[in-house]
Amino acid sequence: MAPSSPRLLFPALVLCTLLLILLSSDIARLVQKPGLASPINSNANTNPSARANDVLSGLHSGDAIVKVAVPFGFNASDNEFRFSSYEGDELKKRALTWVQALAGGLDSLGRLNGPRSQVSPWNDYNQLAEKGWTVHDNVPERYILGKPTVDFNGPNGPYAKLKISQSQSFEVTAAQAEDFTNCYREDNVATEAYFSNIYNVPSGAIIAEANFGALYKLIENGFGANHPTLPPLGTRLPDLRRWSDVVWLVWAKQAGVQKASLKYVFRHNIVTAETKGIIDRAAGVATDQLISVWPGIKFLPGEVEFQALLGTAHGKGVAYLIADHRELRLKNIESVNIFTTYGVRASYHLLFTLTN
Repeated sequence: MAPSSPRLLFPALVLCTLLLILLSSDIARLVQKPGLASPINSNANTNPSARANDVLSGLHSGDAIVKVAVPFGFNASDNEFRFSSYEGDELKKRALTWVQALAGGLDSLGRLNGPRSQVSPWNDYNQLAEKGWTVHDNVPERYILGKPTVDFNGPNGPYAKLKISQSQSFEVTAAQAEDFTNCYREDNVATEAYFSNIYNVPSGAIIAEANFGALYKLIENGFGANHPTLPPLGTRLPDLRRWSDVVWLVWAKQAGVQKASLKYVFRHNIVTAETKGIIDRAAGVATDQLISVWPGIKFLPGEVEFQALLGTAHGKGVAYLIADHRELRLKNIESVNIFTTYGVRASYHLLFTLTN
């Protein structure tokens, strides 16, 4: 075979050299980017505000933030479950990192502090029935054993300190138990999603207790993406499925003219590992080691922990509840408390306090 011509070798060498330079600069940029490696870095700034600035400077510089799928268990918001968050019939259970929580919190804060132009189309209580939701309401809380009644109702608990009267608290369960029509077809099979929450209108409080979203329930009940005869899973979800929208319709019906009186939103007995991990990190404790009875630890706007908590599924649900409904347009979140109650293992809770 004849040797290569020097005229052909020189351009090839120049091209290879340029590619190596570009590749080396990309690797260096990724390695040196602040806050995008492990959330725990021995060389990182330990000041919370400085850490937040470091991370956000990275976010604002155009770095891609991975959209994390939120697995749902007991008391998990249905707001942030994307159609891309399942693979076959297996829900992806990826860890929510501190950086991802901050990115989610940035989205929540933007929604709350922006023009609030994304108003929910769900504002009529009758839309629940139209989308296959059945509402079982007004069960007095004192008859609900082993729930917030036990955890919150002691002399030093949040009910007493915030003057929330248990006698005026009622559990309402909205269950997606009827076949429904969505934007794809008629006669979709009921998902069996349900949102059980306690509503106390005189005290302006919602206590979220047991919430299972539509996607989770379809997969759990064997109607997932691998079903041999059903259409694609993403097309079999109700249009009205967000925790924030369903809870708003129930609250608005219960509250009547007092819709804007909402002051407290509790997320009770959180067991979702992703949210608990962010709570632990905010409190500065090891996994599942938080013990901090009411009032626990309070975080305020501007603190990095406040932002991270708003980036969890439970925080985003509350942010959407406020931001997407016109009647709450003057509301915002003024603080977040993390606290525990005792048991075999401490139960984790969140309280989002809204502005007046």
